[in-house]
Amino acid sequence: MKFITAYSLLLICIAGTAQEFDVYLDARDGKAYKTVEIGSQVWMAENLNYESESSNAIFSRNTGLADIFGRLYCWEVAKEVCPDGWHLPSDADWTLLADHLGGEAVAGGIMKEMSTYWVSLHEEASNKSGFSALPGGLLEKPTDGSYPYMGEMGFFWSTQEKSRSDAWFRYVKYDGTLLKAGSGDKENGMSVRCLKN
Repeated sequence: MKFITAYSLLLICIAGTAQEFDVYLDARDGKAYKTVEIGSQVWMAENLNYESESSNAIFSRNTGLADIFGRLYCWEVAKEVCPDGWHLPSDADWTLLADHLGGEAVAGGIMKEMSTYWVSLHEEASNKSGFSALPGGLLEKPTDGSYPYMGEMGFFWSTQEKSRSDAWFRYVKYDGTLLKAGSGDKENGMSVRCLKN
């Protein structure tokens, strides 16, 4: 009887961590995005890859990178680029996600896509959340042609402004489990994850 009970609990736990993806079709350009429900939120499970008319959509000239990592956007563009019915997450939205996944200390580990795009992966990485974070790096200046931290870190804008020149973001890193808050220049290019309204 104990074996049956333990086995039943194991099946429940496995079922509880399995993620089912839906698909959202962006009417603006026909691109399809996987979406995933995490707690009370519905997230795009891919970085946005919409070619904004703004020159600050960094990957607009590099289709290969954009197809893998999505485009990088400056903060002003990031606030406006999600399709109707979706929005750039606030800092509170990111905190709600982290809390649902067990807190900022562990959330990053279970948000990272298990792929070879990372230089390596922490042993506790699992993507059991279905968020599927990728290491698109960032662009420190729109005119810079290099992408620091690509393969090592994924940076995601939030709506929160820190100062006239800086805004808040969240990031995950290849060798850790943190979903960490940071702030940076609004002109930096970072990934956008859209959250359903």
